[in-house]
Amino acid sequence: MAEILKLLPTCYASDYNGRTAFAVVATAAFTGLRLAELRGLRWRDFQGDKLSVERTVWWTKESLPKTESSESTVPLIPILRSFLENYRDYLEGLAEEEGLGKTLKPTDWIFQGERRGTSMNLPNLVRRTIIPAPSAVTTNINIPMTMSFSWTRQFQSGRTGSVSAVRWRQIFTRWA
Repeated sequence: MAEILKLLPTCYASDYNGRTAFAVVATAAFTGLRLAELRGLRWRDFQGDKLSVERTVWWTKESLPKTESSESTVPLIPILRSFLENYRDYLEGLAEEEGLGKTLKPTDWIFQGERRGTSMNLPNLVRRTIIPAPSAVTTNINIPMTMSFSWTRQFQSGRTGSVSAVRWRQIFTRWA
């Protein structure tokens, strides 16, 4: 977990895309959800101490998760719960308090596109926000050598290697 916490500041910025990138990376890292599962999350799926995986979104097509075992709930560690609550507070907050002032409905996407209100195209977020972000971490850290959105499963199984933060970002964004 220490490695993840070192990497998260590299994708944070105070604007909408930066905060969304932070929330996406944190959710992917701490839950191990696949890309389509991340895109399929709605606010009604966030239930405080767990996330319900009920759908996936690939391109613009909404469907069921990849496998029956994927369609379940994922427990949230307290730090991720806090990140998602702060992200929701930012989206709902007043402009004077650095918020967007949106009224979120349970059917709204957690990671929603800024213009059209559809599920966010995460590869675009990676290209526009995560890749250009300056690296705040320059030391080597232990992360999986073969990165995927389910990389926490590999991390927990011990298949890790020492990789620089810059290389981590390249691995993380290979699908962009």
